[in-house]
Amino acid sequence: MVSLEHSFKPGLASRFEIFCKDLSNLRPRFENLFNPIQLFPESSSDRIRVAPDRGLVRGFEIVLKGSTSPALSWWASYVLARAEDQIDGVWEPRSWDQRHALTAGLNLTLPPNWSFSLAGLYHAGWPTTELFGEVVVDEEGELDVETSFGPRNGSSYPAYARFDLRISKLFPTDRGEFKFYLEIINLTNRKNTCCTEDFEFEIEGDLSVTVIPEYRNWAPFIPTIGLGWRF
Repeated sequence: MVSLEHSFKPGLASRFEIFCKDLSNLRPRFENLFNPIQLFPESSSDRIRVAPDRGLVRGFEIVLKGSTSPALSWWASYVLARAEDQIDGVWEPRSWDQRHALTAGLNLTLPPNWSFSLAGLYHAGWPTTELFGEVVVDEEGELDVETSFGPRNGSSYPAYARFDLRISKLFPTDRGEFKFYLEIINLTNRKNTCCTEDFEFEIEGDLSVTVIPEYRNWAPFIPTIGLGWRF
């Protein structure tokens, strides 16, 4: 990894990093092709063994930080990266590969002891595997659908994006500092696809098969209220 930091002027700083990780002697692992977020992922039928011969993670990151006044500061970063496994001579994206990632945030401090933070996150959709269906005739002469997989992690979910908000108030006392805070995750209640729960198959008139995935989403709008005491 090579990192370069530079301050353009008071209140504006930057960092540029480029990295490359060549991984060898990797242990086999088990993953779920469609729905990794389960209570017992080992019991799912889409569980597979992944045994890469080699792994490679490479990319770069640009970070900017600034402040326009003692009360207001901001930061932003952009990452372009690839995370891949080599299996039987073929390079495949790792399940947590995200090609583009952008994060940004604002911090505002106001008297008396109020603090406001807003953070945004965007990244390309995580990889997934495509499922195909083909009409076959079973032993009783009935039409049935036979499934097959596309290349592992050869497709991807829609992009992920969300905003988070945090508001806090500090109360200094003789017995320490009390902090009251309100946090809201996914402020806009955006539906971010995380995985595939199931599939539906529709047989068309020409005997082609349309595969309809039933998606599952990440956390919705989640508010949290808390109280902390530092002494």
